Amino acid sequence: MRALHAISTALALVSLVAAAPALAQTRCKPMAEPEVRIDFSPPRPAFDTLPMAELRRQGRGGLGEHQDTLGLYKAELSSSMKVEFSMTGDGKMACMRLSDVAVDLQVTERRIYVARELQRGSCRYEATLAHEQQHARIDDVLFARELPAVKAALTRAAAENGVVGPVPTGDLPAHRADIGERMQRVLRQELDRLSEIRRRDQGAIDTPESYRREAARCPGE
Repeated sequence: MRALHAISTALALVSLVAAAPALAQTRCKPMAEPEVRIDFSPPRPAFDTLPMAELRRQGRGGLGEHQDTLGLYKAELSSSMKVEFSMTGDGKMACMRLSDVAVDLQVTERRIYVARELQRGSCRYEATLAHEQQHARIDDVLFARELPAVKAALTRAAAENGVVGPVPTGDLPAHRADIGERMQRVLRQELDRLSEIRRRDQGAIDTPESYRREAARCPGE
C-alpha cells in the first residue's frame, strides 16, 4: 500500500510540472498584432549650378566620377524610428507587446547641379541635365520597388517579438529597450541593403561607355 501511494504522488508531480508552461502561457492575454508604417514623401529634385571644380570636389566618393564633372545628383537618405507598446498588468506584474512601429524616411538635400561653365540651352548642358534627371528617376523607381520589402522585414521582426511577460513592472524598461534595439537593427540592415542596390543601379549609368555616348551627341562642345 505504501508503494502504491508513492507511485501516485510521483504521477501527480509529473502532471503538475507538465502543466506549468501551459499555465504560464495563458497568463498573458492575446494582444493585437503590431502595426508598421513607413512615412516617405521624397521631394522633387531642386536645381542649381556650381563651378565645375566644386562639382568634382563634391562628387568624390559619390555614385560615379569621370574626367570632367559637368553635373551632379545629390540625395541623402535619413531615417528615424518610433516604437510604442501595449501593456496590461496589476501594478506588480505586467504583460507587454510591441504595438506600433513608425519609420520616418526622408530624402534631404535632393538636388541636381549642372556645371556653371556650360551655356544654358546648349547641347552639352541639356545632355548633362538629362543625365542627372535620370539619376533622380532611378531613385524614384528604386524607392517604390524596395520600400515594401523594407516594411515587410520590419513587420516580420515586430511579429517575432511576441508578448513579453508576465514580468515585474520594474523590468519593463529593459524589455522595451531590448525590443527597440532589435527593431533598429533590422531597419539598419534594410537601409544598408537599400544603399547597396542604389549604388549598383546608379552606377549602371555612370560608366565610361555612357559618358562617351553622351559626349558623342554633342560634337565640338
